[in-house]
Amino acid sequence: MDIKEILREIAELEGAIDVYVDPISENLLISATNEHQIDEEIEVLFLGEHNSDSLLMTIHYISIISTDYNRIIKIYWSDVKRFYFDTKNYTFILSFNDEEIEIPERIFGYSRLNAPKENRRIIERYINQIIENYLELKFTYFLQQLGEEPDLEEDKQLWLENVLLLCDLFLKDADTENAYVRYIISLVFIEKNQFKRAIKELNIIIENRIDNDESNYHVYYHLKAQCLLEIDDINGAILNLKAAINCCKENSKILEYTKKLEESNKKLEKVFVDLPYNKRKLILFSRHEEKIDISQTFLVLNSNRIPHSLKFPVGHPKEDQLYVGHPCLNNQYIPFSEYDNFLVEHRFQEFNQLVQALGAKSMKIKKEYGNQKDLNKNSKLDIDASIGVGKSAIKNKGELSLKKEINHQRNDDLSESRTLKQSFLPKKAPYIPEDLIWFDHESSWQMLYKQRANGDLLSHHEIINSRNSFTISDNERTNVKAAFKTFFVDAGVGVDYLVENSFGQSESIKYEVEIEFESVDNLKEIYNPKPKELSKEELHYLDEVKFMLEDGVIDQVERNALERLRQKLGLSMNKAIELENNLIGNFNHDSSELEYIKEYNEILKDGELSENGLRILNRLASRLGISNNRAQEILEELNSKRLKG
Repeated sequence: MDIKEILREIAELEGAIDVYVDPISENLLISATNEHQIDEEIEVLFLGEHNSDSLLMTIHYISIISTDYNRIIKIYWSDVKRFYFDTKNYTFILSFNDEEIEIPERIFGYSRLNAPKENRRIIERYINQIIENYLELKFTYFLQQLGEEPDLEEDKQLWLENVLLLCDLFLKDADTENAYVRYIISLVFIEKNQFKRAIKELNIIIENRIDNDESNYHVYYHLKAQCLLEIDDINGAILNLKAAINCCKENSKILEYTKKLEESNKKLEKVFVDLPYNKRKLILFSRHEEKIDISQTFLVLNSNRIPHSLKFPVGHPKEDQLYVGHPCLNNQYIPFSEYDNFLVEHRFQEFNQLVQALGAKSMKIKKEYGNQKDLNKNSKLDIDASIGVGKSAIKNKGELSLKKEINHQRNDDLSESRTLKQSFLPKKAPYIPEDLIWFDHESSWQMLYKQRANGDLLSHHEIINSRNSFTISDNERTNVKAAFKTFFVDAGVGVDYLVENSFGQSESIKYEVEIEFESVDNLKEIYNPKPKELSKEELHYLDEVKFMLEDGVIDQVERNALERLRQKLGLSMNKAIELENNLIGNFNHDSSELEYIKEYNEILKDGELSENGLRILNRLASRLGISNNRAQEILEELNSKRLKG
């Protein structure tokens, strides 16, 4: 109830006479404001009169005129400490500052004869309700003075700014935090579509627990979840919906929040790999997914709702085990305990593939791993004798020798190394293999390619280890481990085994590679990659893009339709952008140039671009009206794309 409703309840108690609330007649108001010497612009909320005695209440103060005092007494609500009925003297007592004043019950409309006993306790309770909640009641009163939210957008924005100004003034005047006011501010920012600012206000309430009524917090969590959905933070929304469910006692609300949680989970499954990496870097699959990692260090997913697009090593994922997203492959996840070494192995495999494509004629590979207390972990060798990996695996055509060394440094410390030597017969000019993941992130590899392409480099030495492969820092590992323990302790699960399983120390790996290259002068063949086949989903998406580009532009309606199709087909955002860019690149050419490009691609299906094929292209360019310079530009562009794979 607001302050007007509370005072109306008092005025309408059984047996009350000569007490008035809004609307008060004009004659009474003029007389009362003159007697109490108050400004006519101040609204009178309550008026009680008996003979020469009078009690008047405004939003700011209580004004009393009584024959017992022969003067006007004004007491501000903010100074009042307590209000109670003195059963001995049959009078109300108002305590303020260090004083007390008697208020005759007759100016509340009662005498000893006509007042039901319970009414005195009701009046006492209502006045104390005003005293205890005065700041919020005062704020609500002035909020109501602003009127209803206007329909016209211009008037609405001005009204919202006035509400914010009122809230700001209230917080400064109160000199303390107030959950209700912060809640109103968040609603204003939502109306203004400023969702991040609304979240900031809700966080002040939630994180500082400034609302003493715990039953209200489900409202704050739910509102924050709605804001997070508006800014596409689906994971954050899910966390707050879970929090809302956990602290809510109303069955109807729990059903509402549960339905929204289900909808959000389905949406998350569709767009998971498109989330920013820092939002999905760490994930945990658990049947305790209703619990919340309050630190938001990792994302907790239901074991039965694993997004279909995610890929894991054989035998994974496992329940209650932590996984880390691959920094370069959106849909690849790796067990936390194996993450560093997985990336080392992955980088080594790609480096091996790269140097063979650059014309390596011999390689000496030393793999060192160990330095762990668990000696059993140092008994495996996983160097493939063919070394080639990926879609463009290069088979070993030379000699191979293998040497194993084990060095005991301490009783509890084992260092084991394996040495592999290979030789090759390269024929192709240096090129960059298709589908390399790490090349764009390794500046030293890019320099290596340039040096080989220029013929400047004949030997190279490379070290690949877990210290330079996007590893998890010690500080991050400590924080993750602490959050992991807290999560399972809160869920009532024994943590020792789970911690060991996810954070147990694994062997370190180091590769040291020495390469001898063939002279570029001896490498004459040009590498021609096979055209990359698109999946039926990619082809479907491309067909739709082509259709929408017929008028030369994709408008917002078409863009929204493409986004819905992308999600339906399960394509990542990066893949969709890549497909569109490749297609739009072709749209930068006119019809004659597109026919020239089509013929170029047809010729390459037969293998190399021979002298005869080049003559065919030159004759076609002349027939299509393409100048020699322009034809040369297109040819260089196409050859560059082909060499990059």
